Amino acid sequence: MPEIRYTLSFRQRWLHLLLAALFGVLSALRASTHGIAEDFPLFVAPLFLLNFFLFSRFETRLTPQGITCRRYRTLRLDWSEITNVRKRRLLGSRSIQLVLADGKVYNLAVPLDAMLQRDREFDTKLATLWNAWTGATGRGAYIPGPDAPEQWQTPLA
Repeated sequence: MPEIRYTLSFRQRWLHLLLAALFGVLSALRASTHGIAEDFPLFVAPLFLLNFFLFSRFETRLTPQGITCRRYRTLRLDWSEITNVRKRRLLGSRSIQLVLADGKVYNLAVPLDAMLQRDREFDTKLATLWNAWTGATGRGAYIPGPDAPEQWQTPLA
């Protein structure tokens, strides 16, 4: 089945790897000069490293039937369950929100455009998601984006 898959790129996750290395070096220096102290957070470096690997699993998949969002758990939604797709702005970052039929709002982890996690293709990904939703729910014609599979490339009426 054709699908579009969005994940966080290495460029969007590198900061967690850098912070893990920085805190690892600081922990090693602190331990070598003063011994292991209880006041220094030795657990911080592994937490940043864990985030680096966990964030690599975050994804959003678009299919003709619906959308699958994976963060720490997986959420599968049919297009008919979504009443609105909107851009969310918060402190200089941009993400996508799905408004569900029951009134709940779900924030997608991917795509994401934040200060140190820039995604130059965010607007294209938002347009592709919007067009897939409007085309599947009959709210408008689907205008395929550049990353749409060929099976989704249907001529406009």
